[in-house]
Amino acid sequence: RQMFTYYTRYIDDIFLVYSGRMDELDTILESMNTEMDGIRLTFSDALQSLPFLDLTVTIREEALVFSSYEKPMNPFSYLPAFSSHPPATLRGFVKGELIRHLRHNTEYSTFNLSRWKFYSRLISRGYSPTMLRPIFSSVLFTSRQTSLFPPAPQEPPQRIIALIIPYSP
Repeated sequence: RQMFTYYTRYIDDIFLVYSGRMDELDTILESMNTEMDGIRLTFSDALQSLPFLDLTVTIREEALVFSSYEKPMNPFSYLPAFSSHPPATLRGFVKGELIRHLRHNTEYSTFNLSRWKFYSRLISRGYSPTMLRPIFSSVLFTSRQTSLFPPAPQEPPQRIIALIIPYSP
């Protein structure tokens, strides 16, 4: 019987979904901690929701639902609007963050809330609504699937270019 239905790891953070008895899980976790000298694993068990990296993972109707997690002490020190960065860099930063929120939020309501918070924070950092509106309108929840699973790039046809250099000794 497979007790771990999902497992992923990012450097020293492990996320796993376990479906089994709690006493069996306690035994497995205790065993893991005795097997590795010098390494102590700590665990958080949640029956509903828990943060993992920059996500909040919630179990709803036997499915995992993801939303953006914000650490309480995060100062959101985004690039100021009037920095010396080229305008394309500022637009790219905004669009990249919006795409991150799009990918991190399973539901429209949490994506929209993340978007609104991000927009408000940018306004307070001096960004103009005129600059932000076109970028925000280009990242829509309806494009989430494409954002998560982009189509495979098409291989361009290979062209052979001959380089002919006369030889003169």
